[in-house]
Amino acid sequence: MTSLPSGTIAFLMSDIEGSTRLVALAGDRFPDLLNEHFEVMRRAIEAHSGTLVSTEGDSVFAVLPTARAAVAAAIGAQRGLQERAWPKDLAVRVRIGIHMGEAVLGGRDYTGIDVHKAARVMAAAWGGETLISQAVAVLLGDGLDEGVTLRDLGTHKLRDIDTSERLYQVVATGLRVDFPPPRTESAAARTNLPTPLTRFVGRGRELNEVEQLIDDVRLVTLIGPGGTGKTRLAIEVGRASLGAFPDGVYFVALDAVRDPDLVVPQIAQTLGLAEDAATPIADVLGAYLSGKRLLLILDNLEQAIGAAPRISTLLTAAPIFVVLGSSREQLGIAGETIYPVPPLSLPSEPGTPTARQVAGLEAVQLFVERARAARPGFELTDDNATAVAAICRRVDGLPLAIELAAARVNVLTPQQIVDRLDHRLTLLSGSRRDVTDRQRTLRGAIDWSHDLLSDDEKAGFRRFSVFAGGAQLEAVLAVVDPDAALSTDAIDLVGGLVDRSLIRLSEDTNGSRFSMLETIREYAAESLNDSDEEDVVRNRHADFFCAIAEAATDVLRAPDRDKQLDALDLEMPNFRAAVEWSIECGAFDRAARMAVGLKEFWRTRSHIAESRRLLDRLLSEWPAGEFQAARADVLGVASELASWNTDYARSRELTQVHIDLLSQLGDTAGLAQAYNNMAWGNLLMQPDVAREMFEKAVELAHEVGDAKNLVTGNQGLAIALFRVGELEEARRTAQIAVELAHESGDEYTNLFNIMTLGIIELRMGNRARCAELFTEALHRADAASAAMGTIPALDAISLLAFESGAIGDAATLALVAERLRAEIGGAPAMDLVGQGRMLDRIATADSAALEQARTTIATVTTEDAIATAYSVTAAISSTAARTEP
Repeated sequence: MTSLPSGTIAFLMSDIEGSTRLVALAGDRFPDLLNEHFEVMRRAIEAHSGTLVSTEGDSVFAVLPTARAAVAAAIGAQRGLQERAWPKDLAVRVRIGIHMGEAVLGGRDYTGIDVHKAARVMAAAWGGETLISQAVAVLLGDGLDEGVTLRDLGTHKLRDIDTSERLYQVVATGLRVDFPPPRTESAAARTNLPTPLTRFVGRGRELNEVEQLIDDVRLVTLIGPGGTGKTRLAIEVGRASLGAFPDGVYFVALDAVRDPDLVVPQIAQTLGLAEDAATPIADVLGAYLSGKRLLLILDNLEQAIGAAPRISTLLTAAPIFVVLGSSREQLGIAGETIYPVPPLSLPSEPGTPTARQVAGLEAVQLFVERARAARPGFELTDDNATAVAAICRRVDGLPLAIELAAARVNVLTPQQIVDRLDHRLTLLSGSRRDVTDRQRTLRGAIDWSHDLLSDDEKAGFRRFSVFAGGAQLEAVLAVVDPDAALSTDAIDLVGGLVDRSLIRLSEDTNGSRFSMLETIREYAAESLNDSDEEDVVRNRHADFFCAIAEAATDVLRAPDRDKQLDALDLEMPNFRAAVEWSIECGAFDRAARMAVGLKEFWRTRSHIAESRRLLDRLLSEWPAGEFQAARADVLGVASELASWNTDYARSRELTQVHIDLLSQLGDTAGLAQAYNNMAWGNLLMQPDVAREMFEKAVELAHEVGDAKNLVTGNQGLAIALFRVGELEEARRTAQIAVELAHESGDEYTNLFNIMTLGIIELRMGNRARCAELFTEALHRADAASAAMGTIPALDAISLLAFESGAIGDAATLALVAERLRAEIGGAPAMDLVGQGRMLDRIATADSAALEQARTTIATVTTEDAIATAYSVTAAISSTAARTEP
């Protein structure tokens, strides 16, 4: 056929994997599937100037002018087939092989060794995979398209081909990359890698990084707790590295080996080496490995960690073979490179994501993949995406835990799984009979590590469980073994648990921080609960964090305020745990001291809703007649936080109880705070009543020298005066509040005084001054990362924009403020100062502008809104400066 291309060309061959099975399943639908497959192949080939030579059965034979065109056509075909909406269980997967050679025409098409070689390359591939010969790789050179790489699979003996051929896998974005070794005699002969029955999901970065490591170093240990997927990652690295190790890649399972002396014999047995009575098996193994470029995957090394010196001896005796180990602790020998295996990538928290937003995350992909195995037809949808994301977060992104959770979709919905995950270790068990006990349940995986610990390590492990969200070293030392009662030094103890992957180590601005995955912590907490030391350890923890809380009373006046607030934020889970334990064990006075100490932190960093729940529980369980002075303190904190949360009715209720109790105790010093709280509770609806109470609070604060309540009283009094129309007196009082707060060193709280003064200036016609004050208030809130300050500042600037005619900006700022208000559970709005709620005002004035802003608000971040606010105040300040006297 003279119309066929001649010269050096690329031969592309393909066929459908499992076509016999597909025919049986599809029945009379198979011809349609076949034709659809041919159409996809034809389009991809012709799109790259190729010629379809023939189709026979389910195979395709085509030629293309260049290596690059052939590879591009193959990628296009694989993508087209992958994206096709095939009927259920009838997906068509083809294997493709490409070889370059001289065109030899014979009969109606091509003949010659190069055509046969292309067929053999194709036969070595798996469904969905494209393999190319070395000739194609050489001609490609650096001419690969973006997102396309080649994976060297090493040399292989192809059937009926005398010489070995180096094969390469084509790797392209969006296409599957995890395939077993090529289907060649040589591949089968030089590896015993297990063939997993499930698809390898995610881990692309880890796979590449570990592959690079074993190219550079000779001993790499994958470290991580049970369930992180170390074994599967090691197997996939081995499979991907077959081409780099001509003497083989061998998997040595050590899960049943506990005696270090049996590790070397187990390796030798795996490699098929026979013992020689005259020669120690270690010498036999060393002699065999000497001169071989071979990869040994030693799985579950923690079982026989004492064998580390023997492995070191082997590496020294045989200088070119490589060891890839998986373990829960490092071997601790020269030349070892540690690779911590992280959990899978997780959805962020909180939120209600769509399916599209989380579908690309590794943890979600694994859940969906395994859920489909448990319940065919399972799909990630917008309705279940939030629950699936929550499952992945709650199990810390651990692959084993995700797989066990996904298996539950055969009887539970994702939301029902979430609802039951408070008992992870009970829920997460599997029924598969082809896995070991430790793989069948998450508890079994952790048992595996726990059983290897010494008694001291077990004590340290269970005691560490009292830390929620982790802890600094100082806290660990104060709680785990403060009296040095254990025979192992506490630092060494913690270090050993880090080495065994039961505790994680990270660095922050305050130094080393230690933490546990929540699934592991739950196991450790059960162990502590079963011990006779739970009360002692939990009280140590509560005492330690109570001391931190008490020291935080004046955090807003500290020179390093923001650094301290950041540090307190890290410990919020520990504060929560300490307060809850104090309530459970009856230490109400300790819980009260923590509440007083943390009040300003809770308010500033938007923990008000949660702290109110804690305080409501504390007050509801408080024993009648006990710790009354401490109870008064809690009532004062609770009523103040309720006001900040705009729950004014609850604030008034708590404050009345507070005033009554203070009167019983004869505590006049506490009345300044109580009258302030009562005034704030009345300010929205009865500003005249609030004015009288603020005046009383200011008077009492003067009498007892209460600087904090003097500032708070003057701030509230300024707003009350403003609300009743006394603008000049309101301005004077607001200025007093600003000065008092400045003198006390509380520049954060002062932002509310500055904002109050700005609103007064706006009403008095001084827009330039108002813009300046609002800018300063927003800056202070932003600098302190304080949503409770940012929200009213955005509202205030929305008011300024609204009254200046910038309705679109006003709407955007008000919508973001409302969104933040909902996220933290409530914050003061403009109605508190008599200006109405901004969204209501904008809707009345220009509903179209508000609706337009709503259409884009989902893409507007808080940072965007803050930038808009600064732009608004700058523009208004500039304009007002030119027009105002």
